Amino acid sequence: LVAVGVIDILQRHLNSAYFIYDPDYKFLNLGVVGALRELEYMAMVRQQFNPQLRWYQLGEMCITCPKVNYKCQY
Repeated sequence: LVAVGVIDILQRHLNSAYFIYDPDYKFLNLGVVGALRELEYMAMVRQQFNPQLRWYQLGEMCITCPKVNYKCQY
């Protein structure tokens, strides 16, 4: 196991609450990969279960924290 993500699915949006990965694999850009997989999952949930699900939220953001500032790329 090199990464794990925790999401909250609400009526109209999916929130990426946490995404944690092994720093030895930083070169794989797992934060970006995780976000893309969550978007794919959101599309499936929207199509099969909840057509009102419209928004993807990257969770909390702190620009000065290198562990989450990859979100600035979106």
